[in-house]
Amino acid sequence: MKVCTDACLFGALVAENMPGKKNMLDIGTGTGLLTLMYAQKNTDVETDAVEIDKDAFDQAKENIHATNWKEHIRVFHQSIQDFSRQTEALYDVIISNPPFFENDLKSPDMQRNKARHVSKLTLKGLIGIADKFLAANVA
Repeated sequence: MKVCTDACLFGALVAENMPGKKNMLDIGTGTGLLTLMYAQKNTDVETDAVEIDKDAFDQAKENIHATNWKEHIRVFHQSIQDFSRQTEALYDVIISNPPFFENDLKSPDMQRNKARHVSKLTLKGLIGIADKFLAANVA
């Protein structure tokens, strides 16, 4: 699966500027890029990574399994809405590289649409989920 430049820049920015967190939630982990970039700079963080797309989930599991941080990262194949109903965990940091577009012309490629267009989780919904999971003591 392809990785875009903005995701690499975002991952580097977050990993460098949010050190020392104990646990993290990655919403829509895709290939696991952001999770792995953060783990590389913050080796003790425990991460839950959630991905709805089966192919992306499989790729994330493969990518994470091939690293030194695999013991600290759990990947879940489900929607973040389903995940939120099944856990009461709180996280020190929440990351997401959400879909970019709402109500725009879509591609004939359904997998591309799922990655780039809001269809299962709106920005408002993402903020609500993040609000539920973000630990109150985060500075």
